[in-house]
Amino acid sequence: MSSSGTTETTYGGTATNGQGSAVEPFCAKDWQLIGLLALIASLMFLPYLGAAGLFDPTDSFFIESGREMFETNNLIVPLMNYEPWLDKPALAFWFIVQSFKTFGVNEFAGRFPSALSGILIVLSTFVLTRQLLGRRQAFLGALTLAASPLFLIVGHVALTDEPLALFLTISLLSIINFIVRKKTLFLLIGYFSLAMAALCKGPLALVIVGLITLGYLVLTAPRKILSSILSLQPLLALAFLLVVTVPYYVWAHIGTDGQFTNAFFLRQNLGRMVGVVNHVNPFWWYIPVVLGGFFPWSLILLSSKSFLIKCFKLRGKLFTPRQKLAFFCICWATIGFLFFSAIPTKLQTYIVPIFPALAIVTGIYLDVLLRLRRTTAFIVSAISLLIISCGAPFFVYFLNDHTDVVRQPVHGSSYVSHVGSTQAALETLGNQFHSAFPVPSANPQSTDPQAKNPQSANSQSTDPQAKNPQSANSQSTDPQAKNPQSANSQSTNPRATDPQSTNPQSTNPQTTMKAPQGPGFMSLLGYGTAVVLVLGLIVSVIANRGNSCRLLSTIYSGTMIGCGVFLPLLFCLYHDKYQANIDNAVTYCLSSGAHLAAVQFEYPSLMYRYHQKIPLLKNQEDLQAYSDQPGKRWIFIPEEVLSLLSWTKRSPRVVGYSGKYWIFAIGKDALTEDTIEWNGLLPQFHYPTIGELKLKAQNNSAAP
Repeated sequence: MSSSGTTETTYGGTATNGQGSAVEPFCAKDWQLIGLLALIASLMFLPYLGAAGLFDPTDSFFIESGREMFETNNLIVPLMNYEPWLDKPALAFWFIVQSFKTFGVNEFAGRFPSALSGILIVLSTFVLTRQLLGRRQAFLGALTLAASPLFLIVGHVALTDEPLALFLTISLLSIINFIVRKKTLFLLIGYFSLAMAALCKGPLALVIVGLITLGYLVLTAPRKILSSILSLQPLLALAFLLVVTVPYYVWAHIGTDGQFTNAFFLRQNLGRMVGVVNHVNPFWWYIPVVLGGFFPWSLILLSSKSFLIKCFKLRGKLFTPRQKLAFFCICWATIGFLFFSAIPTKLQTYIVPIFPALAIVTGIYLDVLLRLRRTTAFIVSAISLLIISCGAPFFVYFLNDHTDVVRQPVHGSSYVSHVGSTQAALETLGNQFHSAFPVPSANPQSTDPQAKNPQSANSQSTDPQAKNPQSANSQSTDPQAKNPQSANSQSTNPRATDPQSTNPQSTNPQTTMKAPQGPGFMSLLGYGTAVVLVLGLIVSVIANRGNSCRLLSTIYSGTMIGCGVFLPLLFCLYHDKYQANIDNAVTYCLSSGAHLAAVQFEYPSLMYRYHQKIPLLKNQEDLQAYSDQPGKRWIFIPEEVLSLLSWTKRSPRVVGYSGKYWIFAIGKDALTEDTIEWNGLLPQFHYPTIGELKLKAQNNSAAP
């Protein structure tokens, strides 16, 4: 069989000539597909992005660090608890700071850079593969990526992994475009993106791109490896790295007296490579992560054994752009997977940079199946999706039904208490737009520049020099007041009023009474979606079992509906089950005007709500020094380390508990506070819950 025939059979589409001439250029239909992909990706990432509160210790570190940088206008290195946090470069945090300037300080704004990165990865996947593949193959690849669960999950939390994946994707796809099309523009784009990736997460980006590119060149042209490397103009890559990254790293080194260099390059990068940091997992750990995170497309890839073998056998005879891109993506996914597996330190999010490559290969193979009218792989994937849909209600029940019933009536679900962050972000953006382009109004007060904006308590200043930028956050108090008792002050400043007036999680009686409706609504949404998916998949598989195109459309629809509904839902329910107890306790301490310190473990959500430094007590000396200071001195301590209360020189007194988190009064005046003597036991009904304390305070305030 001729090479062109092999190309048609293996890759589908119109065969190209032996010189590898490109497919048709961009046209109006391609721009329509870009718009459609932008709409789909936006719907997958943005709705209810801020519905769930912060998660300790994942995205809370990044959101709180960005908030502190925004508040202090210190942009050299990230901050945590108002001290340098030297684990990461500042690029991803600059994105968060800019998002806060645009949308205000809230959960939606903190996660928006990750979501936007995910949207741009989907679009970049189509744009940078369209002229190497057929239109349908490029579209299927981008659409598959937009329907990949783990890729979507990472885009819903504030981490550096999604921005890193964006820059790596653009860099690698630009390099293969240069190899195929010999246009220097792609090399410039690729090396600039590589430099941005290095500024996002350090030298790891250089290692990944270098290994993947070198592996491709060695496997495709081993006898021309030196000339192939020189053709990529490595000195140009070095120039971009010197211009883009070196100034920042020098700035950070000087600004921290060398601490950043030692902590980031030696401890974080080298330490993670050799496994002396945390999150050490076995070599095979990413296998189930990829199978589940790329479901249901991982099942289709598992059925593509013959297709992948043909691609590998053709590695020395890659005549067409389609063949070269397919094999490059196979190298990208394989080398990337082996590289991350070889590193002892492993997290689920680290593997996301290989997902665009998996999606592109899947898109090419899906096109082959459609042309050959094969349906077996589609039916298996649809049935598997059906099984997952049947199990989804049980997962929703587990997260919802096992929630602390004492806490529920007080806090409610994340959907009820946090969904306003998205609305607040849009209102802030609208306020900024109207400020930039004022419209005459019939209301004379609206045009008076001296008039106070009635939304000023919820809107966000865009002035980076402002000392109180976090006033946009509905949970904030006046950061200029070092004493948290200002939360209960009678100040007329709406930013310094009692947090019950601005915090959606506060003890506002109306919020407290409506909270129980939250879990019911979220559960109903999950159960209803599961029923629709199950019935729809059953009917579609039976009716279209002989039509490969309709079966594939069913899989896309079911996956996108499931991910689009269940991911925000599960984020909210997970927050209610595991994080809401922390939020509940902290907001009570804040409303009580108490100083707060954390024992043994750092919780960024504490700083996020207090907007001031929260002391971390690591030893007996720290705890005794803290307890000797004047004022209400309370400590936040998880149940598993309650034995550390033996450090106190005076008997600790119980304020209350929320789930497994306890609040103790240990100050000099603890005996005069409304507290209970601690006897070292944990009877569930002997000590008051934070919810009961809030209801008591509410009843006292309502009494004549």
